[in-house]
Amino acid sequence: MKNLKCCPKCSSHNVARIPVICYVCCDCGYVENWVETQGERDEIKRIFG
Repeated sequence: MKNLKCCPKCSSHNVARIPVICYVCCDCGYVENWVETQGERDEIKRIFG
């Protein structure tokens, strides 16, 4: 999706980039996603909220 701006599942071009940080455990594969700053969270709320 990053390069083609197209969803590989449904072929939609309605793809948004949002400021999310991803942490991955390299032993078990557990993943957490975080939006770390209040300014980024406020922007997400303004745009998508």
